[in-house]
This record gives sequence, structure tokens and C-alpha cells, in this order.
Amino acid sequence: MIPYAKHRPETVPVDVWVEYVKLMTAAGYGKLTPPGVARLDAIYAASPEILVAGRDLEFGPRCVA
Repeated sequence: MIPYAKHRPETVPVDVWVEYVKLMTAAGYGKLTPPGVARLDAIYAASPEILVAGRDLEFGPRCVA
């Protein structure tokens, strides 16, 4: 199952989307490490449309909507 599948832009690969959701969920718990921040920056640079897609999502333990 892909978390927030209906919000994933078609141009964003599934593996990148899943990684993005995992990182944003960790950030919500204050557990995003410096390498995680760097990876988020890389994801945003490679797929800027992910910013718009994830803007209104609430990341947490139940992110499978």
C-alpha cells in the first residue's frame, strides 16, 4: 500500500513518494536527522511538485489515507 497514494503526483516515482512520506512523518515527531533533512532537500530539488502535493497533508502514524 502506498501512503497518501491519491495525493502522489504522477511524475513522482512511488519509491520517492514513500521515502518522502516516511521522512515527513519522522519530522512530525522531531526525529528527522541531518541526513534526512539533506535527503528531503534532494527530493524537493528533483521533484518540486512534491511540495505542492504534500502541503496540506498531515503526516503521522496513520498516513495511509
